[in-house]
Amino acid sequence: MARAVRSRRRGKALEAAIFQVVLQELAETGYVNFSIERIAARAGTSKPVIYRRWPTRARLVYAALRATNLFFHPRHRTQEPSGAISWSF
Repeated sequence: MARAVRSRRRGKALEAAIFQVVLQELAETGYVNFSIERIAARAGTSKPVIYRRWPTRARLVYAALRATNLFFHPRHRTQEPSGAISWSF
């Protein structure tokens, strides 16, 4: 019986898989409990592969947010009479 040969994901395909898992992990556990080890396991890669590209978890999260355009860029910030800050987009 022939076994299927599994090819490794590389480049953009690997990044996309990692970023998807990063966003899921952030939604489920938050940044404080965010674990590179869990990211690697869920993305089907290794910790050294992740650390080679992003040396800290902060850089990994930042890259995932940038790649998926989840940053918001407010156009105008105003302060309400109550002291609260409001944003208009």
